[in-house]
Amino acid sequence: MKIKVECTLEVDPKVIKQLMQERLLADSDETIQYFVRSHVISAGVGVLCEALYDANLPDAIDVIKTNI
Repeated sequence: MKIKVECTLEVDPKVIKQLMQERLLADSDETIQYFVRSHVISAGVGVLCEALYDANLPDAIDVIKTNI
């Protein structure tokens, strides 16, 4: 089954930029949008995978496509 998940986030760019600086990413080519998108996707998939693991169920998630 394929499930498409979409959402819109409002973020404070100054705070996100500060986080990127703390992770030594501020001088990279990574944009704030890419940084936030990649973190939201990986966190969401990670939470679901962890729930499956905790329930002793097999990993049933394969990220097919991301719009980062």
